[in-house]
Amino acid sequence: MAPRNRQGLYDPRSERDACGFGMVAQLDDQPSRLLVDTAIAALSRMTHRGGVAADGLTGDGCGLLLRRPDAFLKLLASEAGIAVGARFTAGLVFLPHDADAAQACRTQLQQQIEAVGCKVAGWREVPTDDSVCGQLARDTLPRIEQVFVDAGVGQDDAGFGLALFLARRRSEQQLRAHADYYVTTLSPNAISYKGMVLPDKLSRFFPDLQRRELASSAIVFHQRFSTNTLPRWPWRTRSGCSPTTARSTPSKATGAGHRRAARCGRHPVSTSASSTRSSPCTAPIRRAWTTCWN
Repeated sequence: MAPRNRQGLYDPRSERDACGFGMVAQLDDQPSRLLVDTAIAALSRMTHRGGVAADGLTGDGCGLLLRRPDAFLKLLASEAGIAVGARFTAGLVFLPHDADAAQACRTQLQQQIEAVGCKVAGWREVPTDDSVCGQLARDTLPRIEQVFVDAGVGQDDAGFGLALFLARRRSEQQLRAHADYYVTTLSPNAISYKGMVLPDKLSRFFPDLQRRELASSAIVFHQRFSTNTLPRWPWRTRSGCSPTTARSTPSKATGAGHRRAARCGRHPVSTSASSTRSSPCTAPIRRAWTTCWN
């Protein structure tokens, strides 16, 4: 995952992100397995929007951002032998395959988490199926783990979120030399599953997504559109603190106005990404959208 040199017509100075996303949500804000299945199906319909490598399996990258499924995370923690507190969350982390380097990254992240008053409850190795990856994706596949974090004493959701943000950013600054270290999500409000696979293969790559216990009330699905860039695992787009970027455009809804609205949590939402109508009954979705991104 080292920086690529200029070759032929490719110039690294021309690297730009160009992503798209959509959202589905429950009007009653109740977690639903059907919503997860709907988001997976919607993501698979976006396969044509991204590039595919010559191996036919390596894509630009895609992912799901789910409003925090509390019961599911407690189940995963229990299965991994991790005891979590009353206020906790889990983050998805890319790590180097080298055991010593991976441990150094874990230690640094834990130190930064403890420095902001939180506590690491434990680590879980995320099950993956690399048979759905192309050769390029398989060659650069990082170790993928979840870190479970308990909030500090007296921290509310806002304070917990700020603490996690600071811990993540500080750990990244300290671990710049580790190209495979990347925190895709570390938020009290959401979790993500992202990878450099085709959209219709994401749920096979992450068996967690196939489990019937996984339910959520709001899900953002994302497909990276690499118009003039080469795909990399860290470029699956981080989630949990802000929308993708100013260069991201909602599926079937383009324009600067939509991007500004999405950034401030006032996107004209409905149960489909293409609708631009809003009504009083969509208020729970607007709240869910804002919660997912903050």
